[in-house]
Amino acid sequence: ENLTMHTTRTRHRTPTTRVLAAVSALAAVVLMGCTPQTPPEAGTVTCRSASGQMSITPGVVLDARSNRFTLTGPSPTTSCVDRTGAGVTSARAADLSILFPSLGCVVPEGTSGDGTATVRWSDGSTSSLELVATLDSAYGGDITSTITSGRFAGGTASARFLATPTEGSCLEDGIPAESVELGNIIVRP
Repeated sequence: ENLTMHTTRTRHRTPTTRVLAAVSALAAVVLMGCTPQTPPEAGTVTCRSASGQMSITPGVVLDARSNRFTLTGPSPTTSCVDRTGAGVTSARAADLSILFPSLGCVVPEGTSGDGTATVRWSDGSTSSLELVATLDSAYGGDITSTITSGRFAGGTASARFLATPTEGSCLEDGIPAESVELGNIIVRP
């Protein structure tokens, strides 16, 4: 079983934490599209990478327990390429909440949580989503979702994500907040 560990930002970085920070930064660059992009698929909506701040209740600590990740305010608007003919040009997450039933600082690969989100499109329409976030490292993984109602109902959406703790520590009171970056979001109506 593959295990990874959440680390946090501290004022006194050891050579090991500096290497981990550099690797995380490099992973973010690769995930966020500094490599050549493939053109959007016909019949899809592809939205550029997005970001947001998540609060975590209770904070993630060393021992696994139930944790809820909640978007703090709407995400910034991101541009979209619409190859469906629907005419949307941008989107933003109006809300997002994911419950991990068992999550600690040591993360078994494949750990997942379920949640919901609402996407607001450039034309004022919305989509409600049921989603699953599956971790393949302490800070990253995939989000897959089904659009349950609204614009593109019955379709799916997916994206890679990378989360970075913004405060707290696994070895102290826990990690109560993370910054989350999504790679390109692909909607398949």
